[in-house]
Amino acid sequence: GYHLGYLRCLLSSLQLYAEPELHEIILVTQPEHEAAARNAATSVTLPVPLHVVSTPAGPYQHGLALNTGASMATGNVLLFADDDTEAIQRPWLSSLTAYLDQTDVGCVAPRLVLQIGDKPTLQSGPMTLGIGDWAACYNGERRLLDEQGVFSRLQTSQDVSTVAGHFFLLQRALWQTLGGFNTDDCHTFTTVHDFCIRASQAGHRHIWTPVSSVLHQGGKTVEAMGREAGRAYEIKSAALREKQSFLTRWVKHIAQDKGYNRHLSLQTPYDVEADLVVDW
Repeated sequence: GYHLGYLRCLLSSLQLYAEPELHEIILVTQPEHEAAARNAATSVTLPVPLHVVSTPAGPYQHGLALNTGASMATGNVLLFADDDTEAIQRPWLSSLTAYLDQTDVGCVAPRLVLQIGDKPTLQSGPMTLGIGDWAACYNGERRLLDEQGVFSRLQTSQDVSTVAGHFFLLQRALWQTLGGFNTDDCHTFTTVHDFCIRASQAGHRHIWTPVSSVLHQGGKTVEAMGREAGRAYEIKSAALREKQSFLTRWVKHIAQDKGYNRHLSLQTPYDVEADLVVDW
């Protein structure tokens, strides 16, 4: 409801780059934005049925929105996409669903990109838990799409400890087995990371891949909400509380993350840790 122009662009991209794997679209909105979202959706001719559903009334919760959409979906594979993302190539979906043929794969996430000036830039590379506030992407030194990165990580499909919650896929059966996304203490900023950790504990691994690129404008909804009177402080306070809950719950798991070496920096991904701690 905050940026209907971005939503129209997403829906138009699904029409332009339609693939057989896409057989329905579930548009999740809040009750106060439902009429505007329906109007935006009807302005685009889509190749598959579209259903508009609303979350229960109340403050926005990302986990609740994800669960609302997943509960309405009928397919075996669930694709979650923020409204400020777009498909920009073909194939984009089949190259992602192929990874889910491996029964131990949990979540699959593509490379997220954005054109800045005359340069296409990387917005979300492979993600690691415990860096920065709670998790961070490795985007290389220049954030350019032709950059190799450390050990060619920016050009290689790889296992990751978590994925960005802006655009990712998973099997519906996994969502059901884990009881959906967290709607309690990790319900908005960390709900996808919480889900990835629980899936890892259940024996699944997650994949980031550059074989499919998806455009992501980046945080436009939160940015718009932050311009409302008093909301910026409210959002930051909620993020801090959620961060504390997330770290309290998962600090032991993050400390033993097999996807990242303990001798590497927790501030800048894949930098060698220069501040040594003598703990003997």
